[in-house]
Amino acid sequence: QYIQVADHQFVELQLAMHWMDLMQIAISATNCANLYAIAQTRHNLGDSDDHWQFGNALTTEQVWDCFMLLALLDDHQQCNESLVVPHDGDQKNRFMGAMYARNTWIVLQGQDELPHTCLGCMRIFKSPD
Repeated sequence: QYIQVADHQFVELQLAMHWMDLMQIAISATNCANLYAIAQTRHNLGDSDDHWQFGNALTTEQVWDCFMLLALLDDHQQCNESLVVPHDGDQKNRFMGAMYARNTWIVLQGQDELPHTCLGCMRIFKSPD
């Protein structure tokens, strides 16, 4: 129901899915964060979360983390696998191993969404063997 986007900061899954939908129709992660900030300002007029030690501003990086994490979770679910990542370290590094494995698989196996090999939309990788 929630995904972790930073230390002690979580996003409701439905909101993260909304950002993914927006980003697929040419809305940037920066604009997703800005739209969220505007909506929260209107929603919380007069409220102050200055006492909360973790902050309440959504960053572009957190939106991108949502996008990447949901894509990895979806990929692993389709393969009937669990996504396992380190619990510690910088957020930007925690998913590098999983992203590398996914990208390598795509290079070697291709994607169902792109059942052709035109030079206009993809590169062809030829392995030594």
